[in-house]
Amino acid sequence: MAEKHIKKYPNGATFIYYQQNVNSTTNATIGFVCGASQDGKKKGLAHAVEHCLFHGIPGMTTEEIDEFMHINAIHHNAFTNQDCIAVDFDVPNTNFAEAMKINSDMLAKTDFDEKMWNDEREVILQEKYVRSDAQKGYRVNAFSYIYDKSTYGLNEIIGNEKTLYSITTNDLKEYRNKNFVTENLIVSIVSSLPYEVVKSYVEQYYINRFPSIPENKVKPTKRTYRFDNQLLPIQRNGAKSFKINFIFKSDLNYEKNELYSFFENWYFNGLAGKLDKRLRHDYPLTYSSFLYNYDPKDITLKVIDVTTTPEHANDCIYLTAKLLEELIKDGISEAEFYKFQKFVMANRERKTEIKIRDSYELFNSCIDKYNPFVKNFYQKLLNLTREDINNYLHDMFANSKL
Repeated sequence: MAEKHIKKYPNGATFIYYQQNVNSTTNATIGFVCGASQDGKKKGLAHAVEHCLFHGIPGMTTEEIDEFMHINAIHHNAFTNQDCIAVDFDVPNTNFAEAMKINSDMLAKTDFDEKMWNDEREVILQEKYVRSDAQKGYRVNAFSYIYDKSTYGLNEIIGNEKTLYSITTNDLKEYRNKNFVTENLIVSIVSSLPYEVVKSYVEQYYINRFPSIPENKVKPTKRTYRFDNQLLPIQRNGAKSFKINFIFKSDLNYEKNELYSFFENWYFNGLAGKLDKRLRHDYPLTYSSFLYNYDPKDITLKVIDVTTTPEHANDCIYLTAKLLEELIKDGISEAEFYKFQKFVMANRERKTEIKIRDSYELFNSCIDKYNPFVKNFYQKLLNLTREDINNYLHDMFANSKL
């Protein structure tokens, strides 16, 4: 069993560790909750701070940092979303300590050079223009509709020409000093290195380095969505393929969603799954059909994704809806339930299963305040009854907003 820890420190910092057994590498996501979409009149301020973190640290120029990452096969980046500013890197274990220190120095910097900011502002504007152009006519699937109806948009993070030119180096410094405190700090590490080794560097370079200012603690933003029951036509002029998404809203907590998603993956997906059987084997209408979870912030969606040709689109919609109707009415059979239990036991017996999680996923679980480690996962699956599963299927597909 993979070793895993979520440690809360008295100064408000959070450290998440997951032991992987794939290779000699460490994946890290380290950052601060800062309410990046709440910058008021200076939209884009958090994102500007993130860009400027890469411009040199004491003892290393920007070019030397880039060279160190380049020659040591370190994948290194940073991101700003509606909640946080964070650095993200994947490093061979031999360079783990150096990478931890360099990224700590980047996050700890308090000096922002005027010329550097003027240059970086132009880079950010180019990023904005590229993203804006890409979003013109962006509605190529139903997810864009959900984002269009959410309370979060491009300008909330990147800002615009007016707000970016209003930001000064003093604004950058004040924002960084206010938000980069341990009450807002999350360190997420997935590594083959022992927990105690990783923990010592995390504490040295992050937990014990940044100041604690309780009154500067930031609460993550709440994102809302609007759902309408409707069929969204997707305009794809000249395309010979046709994408269909059935999207269901789930209200399950994290643990229940993990358990029932495991069942859904077994029941619907793969060549023996119900979707391929109905749409590929019974009727040769599609090459690709599957169900998966999609987890934007503050919501969990179940998505049935079908790719077909335009002339078969209506048939695929009808047959998929028919499959769901049958499932809602009849549920799974005793024979199917027995096969599922056998599948669970086979997975539990796999002693050599590769253990890996993503540090970014674990980082976000902390922001969204749920425990990503489900204890006794396979035993809890075996404890599910046929009635439990059928009640879930009815609630999910009969009552959920489609």
